[in-house]
Amino acid sequence: MRSKNVCCRLVWCAVLTALLFSQACATKSRKAVDSNSDAVTGSKAGPAKEGTAQDAQSIEDRTLISVSKAIRQAHLTDLRDECLIYRFDPRASKDEYIVEVRENHSRAACGGDPQTEPRLFTVKVDKKTQKMSADEGSPEQFHPLQN
Repeated sequence: MRSKNVCCRLVWCAVLTALLFSQACATKSRKAVDSNSDAVTGSKAGPAKEGTAQDAQSIEDRTLISVSKAIRQAHLTDLRDECLIYRFDPRASKDEYIVEVRENHSRAACGGDPQTEPRLFTVKVDKKTQKMSADEGSPEQFHPLQN
């Protein structure tokens, strides 16, 4: 069972890396987005509604990409994306996502004990405004991130 979890995490890290790369390429080739558009969904009509499971997954994917970009811009970690694990906290409220960021030791290139996933910090994302805060360096005391 442990190897299946590790495999799933590796696949998720590869997918996230590919999404980040494609997002970066698309951003370079696209003109500036209207400042009134939603940071996660790109929609001008406000945040996307979570209608279907596929919609919810897509929103979560975009949220993870936004979180990854924000933690890079804020220099919260120097670890490569494949050495990070992002987990949604199921206890999040209806108004925010809670994303836990942990070290991923399942890849040899990342080092560390593959049986551990040390927590680095948690990021909260407001579902309406997409404003983020993190507790890096001060567990459970959240500070705004520029995103």
